[in-house]
Amino acid sequence: MNRIILVPIDYSDVTDALLEEARQLARALDATLHLVHVATMDPMIYSPYQARMGMACPRQSKTEMPPEAADHLAGVAETCRQDVQTVTTSLLQGLAGPSIMEEVRRVRPMMIVLGSHGHGA
Repeated sequence: MNRIILVPIDYSDVTDALLEEARQLARALDATLHLVHVATMDPMIYSPYQARMGMACPRQSKTEMPPEAADHLAGVAETCRQDVQTVTTSLLQGLAGPSIMEEVRRVRPMMIVLGSHGHGA
């Protein structure tokens, strides 16, 4: 089993607490901290005609990742490296859920640390 803790982050108000918990676990388990951020795709918009036909029309096609996304993730990783020996990152683009699950299948972590935005138990 890989000694990797995968941590999806979205820079919301729970991110700092999430990262603190993940860092503590990584230190205790001598594990790599793998930070994942998904830059979500632009939302789809519908015209009344297209909605009846079940078709979506993308607002615009963006294939380039915003440059600040990589910088922000690199900054978070650097902060984590202050007390976690190995920190890796993945910057993905797409829908959050499927993108994170694809990264889980690729990395095969021993643990995933997620935040709940207060919607869970």
